[in-house]
Amino acid sequence: MSNSAQVWLPLVGGFTAGMGLGLIYFFGLWMTTRGIAQSRNAGLLMISSLALRLGIVLTGFYYLMTWTGWQGMVTALFGFALVRLILTRLLGPVSKENSKQT
Repeated sequence: MSNSAQVWLPLVGGFTAGMGLGLIYFFGLWMTTRGIAQSRNAGLLMISSLALRLGIVLTGFYYLMTWTGWQGMVTALFGFALVRLILTRLLGPVSKENSKQT
């Protein structure tokens, strides 16, 4: 492997993995908030969803840190935050007209 590949591979891999972890976390959060109204025990749903999402993301970040070091971790956090921005724009807040129909 060339020297430039040794520098760029952990950065690109970290960014991609951060985006994947962000998708898991924020899509899970979105699904949880959509399911609260139909849930018989909303508190249990929220706590168990939080524990599952945090467990997956923190484990992913831990293994990512061991593979890429702090540089890859920084790029992973950028990827994680970017997914939040993208999903917020795509899914957006529910308008009052849409919430009455569902």
